[in-house]
Amino acid sequence: MISIADVFDALTTDRPYRKAYSTQEAILIMKSDVGKKFDPEIFDVFLQVLEEEKKLNVEMKIDGQV
Repeated sequence: MISIADVFDALTTDRPYRKAYSTQEAILIMKSDVGKKFDPEIFDVFLQVLEEEKKLNVEMKIDGQV
């Protein structure tokens, strides 16, 4: 799980040599490594967590909490 989070952070953070990838772009890049670098089950859980976080952020914005 830590390696998945680390790669996701690296891809979605601006670097001196490139701009950050969007969440969707990062996921597409990472999907090519599922089964090689990333355990498929853990990657699925990671995607579920991202989706839940997205829903919570939308709900918080609707409620005016962000």
